[in-house]
Amino acid sequence: MIKFLISQLGSGYKLINEGNDQYCTIKIYQKINNEVNFDTYVKLSYSNDRNLWNILEVQRDKEYSKGQFNNFEISICALYIATVSMLGSESAKNEARTELRTVGADVSAANKVLGKHVGQNYFSLFNGVKGAINLEKIKNEYNAYYLSLTGDKVSIIENKKAPSIFVVIYNYATKLTKFDELMNNWNKKINIDLGENEKLKRIYLRK
Repeated sequence: MIKFLISQLGSGYKLINEGNDQYCTIKIYQKINNEVNFDTYVKLSYSNDRNLWNILEVQRDKEYSKGQFNNFEISICALYIATVSMLGSESAKNEARTELRTVGADVSAANKVLGKHVGQNYFSLFNGVKGAINLEKIKNEYNAYYLSLTGDKVSIIENKKAPSIFVVIYNYATKLTKFDELMNNWNKKINIDLGENEKLKRIYLRK
């Protein structure tokens, strides 16, 4: 699994594996101009007392827990997803953001722009669609949230005005699109049930 992880990461990262077999600690660092940045990295470590794999983001020696798994293969996938989310480049385009900022509070116009740049199944304005980034209006302001395929409502941002909220919808809908692309090869390699997939998605969304 570690060899597969390395193949998916590509040359932009450095992986350090400390330990043997599954009972190890794996650290992944980003390379910038072929130099390794040791200040910020993602770590997978095994907890003997709880029999769990922990995904941790480390920033200047401060650790932040991002998820726990009891399956080694899925934890390796989670390490990959966390690495790309934290250290990788974003896929959202400034062109789309610029277009959305020009629509003002026109929801219909925003919907058209979003539909041009993001698949329709990744966002919804006011309909509460599962698996999508959704928009809701509360008085004169807007909330954005992700409605998981298991029915959990995950807040993205609250009390935002248009057109800024439309840019938020776009940014996170683009993340959902990218997540599905990243998972294609992993779904061919290991079995991931719906609940674990949604857990991985939350790690990628950083929510």
